Parts: sequence; structure tokens; C-alpha cells
Amino acid sequence: MTMATTINYQVRDVGAVGIGSPMVYAATDQHGAKSGEFGFGLYTTRVGSFPIPWGDIPARPFLGASDSDKANIVSLVQSYLMEG
Repeated sequence: MTMATTINYQVRDVGAVGIGSPMVYAATDQHGAKSGEFGFGLYTTRVGSFPIPWGDIPARPFLGASDSDKANIVSLVQSYLMEG
């Protein structure tokens, strides 16, 4: 539930808006990660290292819009602009 409360936007350019989350794990949730993709850590209690992340993390996308969503967004914006 925390991720849903951190989604924000930033106007990037005419016709472009960036949408994301400042949570440090947001990109990993959105795109997933392979074992060792972020390097290796050292054990504090024994000799050796371990991959970070230690296993593959599947993508769990929380951002995005379907073609239907995009059409609805365009329609809503057009309706709003026509009112003014």
C-alpha cells in the first residue's frame, strides 16, 4: 500500500509527463532484477560474498496505462480544455 501513496508526476515538456515513485525499490518492482544485478555484499559473520539481490526478482509493474486507459486520459483532457 505504501507504493500507491508515493506515485507522483512531473511535467517534462509539451505533451510529456513523467510518472514515478521516489521509493528506492520502485524501479526493481516495475522492471524486476536478476540475481547479482546490483553487485555483491560481504558476509559479516563468515568468509565470502553474496549476490545482491540474492535471487531473481520478477517484475511487478505498478505504473503504466493500457490503450484503453490512454484513450480515456486523452478524452478527459480534451473535455477539460473544451470547457475553459
